[in-house]
Amino acid sequence: MAMSGAASQVLALLVLDQESNRLAVKYCTNGTKLFPTVDAQRKFEKKVIGKLAKPTGRPTEGDVALIGDYQLVLYKIINDVYVCIVCSVQDNEVILAQLLEGLCQALTTVGNVSFVGNHSLTKQTVLENLDQVLLVLDEVADDNGIVMEIDEEKIMARIRMQDVETGGDSGLGSGLSESNQSEPERVFQQATQAAKKRLLESLLGGRG
Repeated sequence: MAMSGAASQVLALLVLDQESNRLAVKYCTNGTKLFPTVDAQRKFEKKVIGKLAKPTGRPTEGDVALIGDYQLVLYKIINDVYVCIVCSVQDNEVILAQLLEGLCQALTTVGNVSFVGNHSLTKQTVLENLDQVLLVLDEVADDNGIVMEIDEEKIMARIRMQDVETGGDSGLGSGLSESNQSEPERVFQQATQAAKKRLLESLLGGRG
């Protein structure tokens, strides 16, 4: 369900490291119109990191930067990770600032499932839990960039629901054993895993 209110839309969601390497990204419809190729996207991502503050080793407050004449980047630096929301200058910055906070909290939650005792987002936790990180990006905004959810608890509830429906074994949902799955469920899960694999390959291919 889309958020109510005016202009709650994003061009892209970026999770990058300090060298502008991709950890996880999602370009929405209008974002892909502006940056239609991986090369164009990577060039933009390098420009973004070049404009933003440098990591201090401690989580920062959310901030905003103007990239060119038309794109705003709302961002937060957590350790060695940049979490960025790209939008146009006309978009609702208040709602997107709330989205940034909820997104960072959700990424921290899913990133620490396999790291007991660590309660902060790092490049390592993102890469170790990349499938769940990608699900978070999918749940907060749809393919058209419409903001779907900004609250961390509700984002995580959507992730857990996805986890149960697909028989996932992330630790975020109860999961379903393969023996308890129907044939349609198995087919759906296989299709989901194949889609994730293609996305991961495209992300890895775009690094550097």
